[in-house]
Amino acid sequence: MARHIKKKSATSSPQQSTVPEAMARAVSETSSSSMLWRWLPVLACLVAGYPSVFNKFTDWDDKGYILANPLLTDLSWKGLTRIFSEPVMGNYHPLTILSYALEYKVVQLEPLLYHFDNLLLHAMVSWLVYKLLIALFEDRVLAVASSLLFAVHPLHVEAYAWAADRKDLLSAAFYIAALISFLKFRTLEGNSRWAVYSLSLLWFLCAVLSKPVAVAFPLALIAMTALKKPERRGWGRLMEIVPFLALSLVFGLVAVHIQSSGGAMEVHKVAYGFLGRLELGGYALVTYVSKFVLPIGISNFYPYPGTAGGVLPGYFWVYLSVIPLAAFVVWWLFRNNRLLFFAASFFLVNIVLLLQFIPVGDAIIADRYAYLPSLGCCIAVGWLVARALADFRTRRYCKWVKMGFTSYLLILAAGANARTRDWYDSGSLWRSVLAIYPTGVPIAFNNLGFRYFDLWQAETDQGQKMVYYDSSKYYLLGALRENPDFYNAAQGLGILYYAKARADSATFYFKKAMTLQTTAESCSDYANILLSAGNIDSALAYYNKSIALKPHHIAPYLGRGRIYYHTEHWEPAEADFKAALAMDSTAAAAYYELSVCRAHFNDFSTAYGYITKAISLGYDKVDMAYYHNLEAMYRQQSAK
Repeated sequence: MARHIKKKSATSSPQQSTVPEAMARAVSETSSSSMLWRWLPVLACLVAGYPSVFNKFTDWDDKGYILANPLLTDLSWKGLTRIFSEPVMGNYHPLTILSYALEYKVVQLEPLLYHFDNLLLHAMVSWLVYKLLIALFEDRVLAVASSLLFAVHPLHVEAYAWAADRKDLLSAAFYIAALISFLKFRTLEGNSRWAVYSLSLLWFLCAVLSKPVAVAFPLALIAMTALKKPERRGWGRLMEIVPFLALSLVFGLVAVHIQSSGGAMEVHKVAYGFLGRLELGGYALVTYVSKFVLPIGISNFYPYPGTAGGVLPGYFWVYLSVIPLAAFVVWWLFRNNRLLFFAASFFLVNIVLLLQFIPVGDAIIADRYAYLPSLGCCIAVGWLVARALADFRTRRYCKWVKMGFTSYLLILAAGANARTRDWYDSGSLWRSVLAIYPTGVPIAFNNLGFRYFDLWQAETDQGQKMVYYDSSKYYLLGALRENPDFYNAAQGLGILYYAKARADSATFYFKKAMTLQTTAESCSDYANILLSAGNIDSALAYYNKSIALKPHHIAPYLGRGRIYYHTEHWEPAEADFKAALAMDSTAAAAYYELSVCRAHFNDFSTAYGYITKAISLGYDKVDMAYYHNLEAMYRQQSAK
């Protein structure tokens, strides 16, 4: 491959040359020096991102993917079949779930290993970036500069500091490995080349099984084919890409079907017209590039720009020109600089599916979406650095270029290091969002409200407990202020006031929640309020409605069971408590209530077993008089 590139560069114009003479000499450096440069991106990753290893899990999808994911607990053949057949949170990425299951087998839910593996994966991707660029351009300066930039950029922190974003890391690693294998296939002769081709197909399959967005891979192959200008042209070269294209179409259709049926493609609540969607796509594209060049205001949540009735701000018409302008730039680069053409094409083909032309969810962009596409931007910057060092032939100017780029990398690394700490836990994460967006992000207020609610419940110091209660109320009210139709915030306020025994306020917010969204949880919580007020018939009706909406929700069974045994319907009461235990064998309240039921039937032995189990699980509402009487009756019955 090296001989072919030298032959082509001998007849190329200076603008088209991808291996300047000064850089070609660098390739012939000693093997020890090569080893040093090769591992430099890995070292940079570890230095910039090491605080992420000590992070905790957050409430931002970690529960669905890891903390409460039943697929992680079974690595039997049946469990593996479920991993590869069941989507998780409206997405299909079985290899990602399998990686979590392997970690769960070792450490259960200890977060350190999950975060450590994420950081190692990011280091591996950065190393693969170096290997790919060396193979593509045979330019060590470009490869080192680009891979270092990829390693330390703050825009990439979300991918490895967030436990639930393993999918982007795995997919990128397999994606780049597939590119490297395909590139090697094109340089080999004989039958062995098809083994390498098969390996490239395998890596690509693993990429889409890690995250379906890797379906853009065939377009990257086309861009790489244009870059290398192979001697053998025609349909033969294009036919080599067809199997990859077929896999892309299959997995693309599967992903769309799963996401649609799982609700992951719910359209944004504000309806935008055709031009509005194009404007949003242009805005997202510009924002990704600007965040890469100047990573200020990095956040895990970027709200849509302000709209009034689906109408974007007037200046957004400027963004209509972004997409055609980008297409023109790619065409122009193809004629004048194939390296930059590849860099721009790689960025565009991998980001275009993520530009929210059809607005989905409440976020306009996401750092994780830029993880792999930004490699194109890294290549462009790496080319600029390599070209500057090649053009500035005096040592003085080269020194300034090196100092400038090194300073830029150090600033980025410091920013990445600080950004990893924002992901420490749910509180630090959402506070960092509100520091950038004080308004317009109701989910940040809501999640902080629930975070402080959990702290309030766990705290024993009364003074600190009051601080957490007030904080929880403040943020949940803030979420409703930002979005009056926010069901979670209304439901959360109802739970907060109910736990504080403020029945009137709890009733108001539970009713509001049910008007926004009738769920099993809202019906069950409202039934609790009705029961505490003595309205038994209405409470029973709402418990029944909750069970009908969600048969495997434990709370209404506990509530309905209490109604039954208070009205002396002992057998249905027992049935409900046993149903609750079937869903959660650690439900201490169910054991206690079953004890009361069995005591009614004079089965003191079973009743005593249930109450001791409830106490061992930490149940703190035991009627001690009942307990001592039951114990006496149990011993008396046992003595007989």
